Amino acid sequence: MRALLLAPPKIILQNSSADWASATGGDAVLFTDAAEREAIVAHAGSAFAEIRFFKDFNNNGLVEKQALDMHRAAPFRNVIALAESDVLRAARLRQKWNLGGLTPADAVFFRDKFEMKKRARAAGVPVADFQLSHTPLDLLDFIGVHGYPIVVKPVDGRGSSGVQVLRDEAMLESYLESGAAVLGKSPLTESFVPGEMYQANGLYLDGKLVLLSCVQCVHSNLEFLNGEWLGLKMLDPAGELWGRLDAFATDLLQRVLPMPPNGLFHIEIFHTPDGQLYLCEAACRLAGCLANDQIRHAFGIDVRMEYIRSECGYPQRLTTERPRPAKMIAELNIPPRPALLRSLPGQAPQPWVAFYKRNASPGQEYRKMAFTNGEIASLLITGADEAELAQRLQQAATWFERETIWD
Repeated sequence: MRALLLAPPKIILQNSSADWASATGGDAVLFTDAAEREAIVAHAGSAFAEIRFFKDFNNNGLVEKQALDMHRAAPFRNVIALAESDVLRAARLRQKWNLGGLTPADAVFFRDKFEMKKRARAAGVPVADFQLSHTPLDLLDFIGVHGYPIVVKPVDGRGSSGVQVLRDEAMLESYLESGAAVLGKSPLTESFVPGEMYQANGLYLDGKLVLLSCVQCVHSNLEFLNGEWLGLKMLDPAGELWGRLDAFATDLLQRVLPMPPNGLFHIEIFHTPDGQLYLCEAACRLAGCLANDQIRHAFGIDVRMEYIRSECGYPQRLTTERPRPAKMIAELNIPPRPALLRSLPGQAPQPWVAFYKRNASPGQEYRKMAFTNGEIASLLITGADEAELAQRLQQAATWFERETIWD
């Protein structure tokens, strides 16, 4: 089936050329960002019938124009989006061509966090108190009712960009002075939910959740943006919390949100000190960094490729019984510092590191991340149980910091 694939270079480079050709049938067209043109051509140039590169891909209207031109010449049978910024773009193209799948009206509930939370709350899913703050007065009124801390974020943000926790008057005044709360920007304003953050990531096929991976976040996305390492530690699949997260995710996807018949998903869930589960947000795509690799190492299944196979017309290969992980895996992601990178480890010597990837080059100047996809290195770590994974995450983070030199 001739499909149009919209994907950033980082995702394309995570799988082999053979993987992409096998999943798509080899006749798919790839639209991606021009920033990694040489790397994409060298890595996966033979996997696609054609690759087109676009400067500033996320904001480039030529993507839609060239898609229409190509479709008139040889119709596409599907449009597949693998990143947050392409979910609505792909839905609009599919609707224009009557291809089915996630519609723009339904895609909004995965991209607009205000609409998402309204729908979840109406269905009885626990969420923090929230509102759109159209003006600074709206924001001040919300604080007057709920007190500090509060959370402000773009309704359609990605990669945690623009998310802030306002804990006191000084932080509020700094935020107001920045202009982020002026009329027209309308940030989503939420009460703060204390507790730990968990993720449910996986695969949805033929209208059912067929694979689920549950991980605990060691440090938050905001801490990651501010220079702390991010760990994603797999939970014990036999544990009570895994079962509760499974039930929460299944209910959300099958009853509450308009999940398409086939899709990848990423759900962020708060677990409060008193044991309650609250929806943070959900997306119709996989988590970033090494989420796909973590699942592949743990389950022996590449959920991204299985999803693409299904979207390209191939029958699914997963059994009706939900698979369980064969290994306990944790993911460690290292952010850059705002400095000149002199050196970083070429390999990880620890026998329990299953995978190590460098994304940075010595001699290059780095800045603080704007999105949670700018890690300079990532590792997959094996362990016997949750406690050992937690210990090894800290050991690996300490080792990397010791062996990396910044100026």
